Amino acid sequence: MTTPPAKTSNDLRAVMSYLAYIKCEVNRISETQQEIIEILNNNNTQIIQKTSDSLNLDNHETDYFIMNWPINNDDGLLDLENKMRDRNFYKLVVSELTRLGGKTLSRIINKMLKKVFDDTILIKFTYYGLRNKENFHTLSINKVIFDAVRKSKQKFASDEEIILSIGKYMTGAKSRIEQQTTKTNNS
Repeated sequence: MTTPPAKTSNDLRAVMSYLAYIKCEVNRISETQQEIIEILNNNNTQIIQKTSDSLNLDNHETDYFIMNWPINNDDGLLDLENKMRDRNFYKLVVSELTRLGGKTLSRIINKMLKKVFDDTILIKFTYYGLRNKENFHTLSINKVIFDAVRKSKQKFASDEEIILSIGKYMTGAKSRIEQQTTKTNNS
């Protein structure tokens, strides 16, 4: 047996070195593929969960015979507060208020409050119960409004901005009642 020429030995080393490099690259590609597969599986799971949650909310229809909105008296408010203890009802109300939409935070909250409350009941409240009025922030509907805003276009609004918008709308209840009375008297 003869030894291969030096050139062949160098060629063989170069080929072996190149094969080792290719093997490392293939391993790196394989690891990257595994990471991508894991990410896709996690995303698919999240998408399926979100879709399922969305379908569960959208499959419920608000029973308008139960919901006597806008609420215009203390009994209606008490009834709403009692119904809010039911988690499914709570989710239905959040879903219904989220659908109202609006371009700005104040518009969204104004639409929500207008849908749920008549000004004759809102005039009895301030957000924190100041000036001998009732406390709005302890009501379940307050949390519903926060949850509905968080599901809207304004989901990144701060709590302070939401509180300010709710407070401004409630403050305007008296003037809206007076305007409505003036319109009625002028007609």
